[in-house]
Parts: sequence; C-alpha cells; structure tokens
Amino acid sequence: MSLLVVTIETSHEAEEALTEFLKTDLGALGIESRSRTELLKKSDAKADLTENALKKIPEDLELTAYFSPKTRVETIDDALKAKFEQLKTFHLRTGSQRIKTSFLADQDWQLNWEKYYHQNLFSRHLATVPKWETFRPAFPDQISIKLNPKLSFGTGDHVTTQLALLLLEKTMSKPLTVIDVGTGSGILAIAAAKLGAPKVMATDVAEEAIRASHENIRLNQVSQIELKKTSLLDDIEGKFDLVMANMLAEFLIPLIPQLHDHLNEQGHVILSGIDQKQLPRLESVLKKHHFMVELMMKQSHWIALLITPVHD
Repeated sequence: MSLLVVTIETSHEAEEALTEFLKTDLGALGIESRSRTELLKKSDAKADLTENALKKIPEDLELTAYFSPKTRVETIDDALKAKFEQLKTFHLRTGSQRIKTSFLADQDWQLNWEKYYHQNLFSRHLATVPKWETFRPAFPDQISIKLNPKLSFGTGDHVTTQLALLLLEKTMSKPLTVIDVGTGSGILAIAAAKLGAPKVMATDVAEEAIRASHENIRLNQVSQIELKKTSLLDDIEGKFDLVMANMLAEFLIPLIPQLHDHLNEQGHVILSGIDQKQLPRLESVLKKHHFMVELMMKQSHWIALLITPVHD
C-alpha cells in the first residue's frame, strides 16, 4: 500500500499546533519533524557540511505527515492553508508555509523509522526505546519505555514530552494514582506505571491515539493502565494524586476548571506543551482557579509547569 506524504516547511513556533492539527483534525497516520537547529547540532561540525547538504536542511522546521492514499490532496492543502491563517492570529510565526505532496510505499515508511529513530537515554531514570531495538541502559536501574513510533502519537523525542517526563520523575517519589489527559502514544501513562503508580488512567478524544496507546501499553506490559476515549476530563469519575497533560495552551486552558473535581487533597498537576508566548494567559487562568506554580521548567520556547491548588 502507498501512503500520501505531505511535507510542510514552517517555523518551530508552529510545530506543536500543526502536529496536533495534522493528527487529530486531519487524521495523519504518522508525523516526522526535522529541525534545522537540531540537524546542525547533530552534525559532526558545521564546516563539514557540503553546500548540497546544507540545501537539504530546512530553513527552520520541516514536518512530514503520512496519510491514507485515499486522502484527497486538495482537502489537506486547503485545511493547512486555513490553519496557517488561524495561527497568525495567535501571533505565531509560520515560516515559508511551503507544502509538497508525494507517495511512499508503506514498507519504506517503516524502514525510515527504523533507520532514524533510536533509543533516547534522556534522564537518569527514564529512556524511550523503539520496539525493534535492544535496550542498553546507562544505569542499572534506568527504566525503558518501549514505543512503536510507526503509530506516531509521540516518540518521546519532543521537548514538551521530555519536560513532562522530567517533572513526572521528580513528582513520583512515592506511589501516586495518575491520570494522563490527551495521552497520545500513552508515553506519560506508561512512564507513570513503570515509576510505581498503582493506578493509571489515560484519556484521549482521538480513536487513533487510543489504538496507539493500547499497542504501546501492550509492548510495556503495564496492566494497571485504563484507557478511556473522552475529551479532557469529561465523563471521568474519581480523584487522582497527579493529573498530567501535554497539550497546547488552547486545550490546557479549558482543562484547568475541571482539575479541582478530579484532584485529591495535596495533589499535583503537570502541564506541558506551553509556548512561552502563551504563558501569561495560562498563568492568569491558573490564578483565577486558585492554582499556584510550584516549579517551572523551560527548554527553547517550550515550558512545563508543576502546579498545586491554593488552599485557603
């Protein structure tokens, strides 16, 4: 089977919003990201790059999305152009906005993943590992999270995911009950389970994300995770010690009013996926709903927060 490949040249400021739009609204089967900064950083030395090699590196960011061959190219093209216009209203730079389409055999896509995606030992206690690789821990007690990136609802390589995982690692000093809102690939829920959470719930509104999470949960043999298809915390019963959400600010903001009803006393919340430009708006909503920022982590223009309720 061939896959429709849509390549988009854009700005790193639009990455998270476009990724969410491609997978949730347009039904992308998988998404790859190539950043000029990261590619130059990974090269042995900038001086070693030939002029031809430099031409192949994106000006800022390149997103490649894979779709069913039955998908209409015109539909994707029109939807992306409309999305770019919307993003401009949020004062996000959208880059050159060049869109290219092609077709790729399904097996070639899987080979590309296996060639370029490898284990990532990104913290003292956590590592992400593609399902086809043998885990080689940096420390004897380092925990691996096995992922099938072909499903591509989060490989653990994105800054927002890693910031959330670092906050999770810090917070899970004792067993906590956890809910992961907008779970995507299930990576945060799986990490919580492997760090000792006795009960984990993971929610997502997208059927594709539920399927991806189910596959990754099976790979990691973590039976304490319950999956539920729902929007944010709608139709969720009970309270948790820790609520996690790695989403854009536009989705985090409507989540905040729901938190008190689903958070145990002395509970914590991890919010990631926040562009620094959206932080003042988010902080205003947190204050309105009586939450305080306990810890802020930042990398590049992305921010993650550990927050707690303000008790009178």
